[in-house]
Amino acid sequence: MGKDDDTRAYVVMPSFETFENYARRVEEEMSPSVRQVSDQERFKRCGECGQKCSIAANDCPTCDTVFPASKERLKPCGECEALNPRSAKECHECGESFSLDIKITLEEALRAGAIARGMDIGEDEVRDAENLAPLVRSRILGSGDSRLIKIIQTLPDESWARLRNIFETG
Repeated sequence: MGKDDDTRAYVVMPSFETFENYARRVEEEMSPSVRQVSDQERFKRCGECGQKCSIAANDCPTCDTVFPASKERLKPCGECEALNPRSAKECHECGESFSLDIKITLEEALRAGAIARGMDIGEDEVRDAENLAPLVRSRILGSGDSRLIKIIQTLPDESWARLRNIFETG
């Protein structure tokens, strides 16, 4: 993560008006600072000397104060209700698996478009943009032009077909 990171996350969900309204509300409620990649390094401050320390540090390198260990987070087993570490793949008591075996592709989801950064984008535009994205991304990154790179970090890939259509009709 950092200022050069332009990775994206996707949520695939059934196309129901309630879910779409919820997705729009989540987009609207996100502050611009949360949407932007943070350039700030995460740290924790020592309670004794006030020194900035690595977020992963167990003790302060300046005054040797030992930081309290974080509490282990547990999850209950759905079968026997035994408490297990959050990272457990199966219950340590009964062996019940915690993994969900759900596999779905975008084709199977019968996608009907996308909501990306507050934009409602139709399925045809999304499919066109998916075809354009690799070429546009590689050409812009290859140009080294920082202004154009900022644009592709700001605009969702799904909007590029709409942008192309604007340029073609202008």
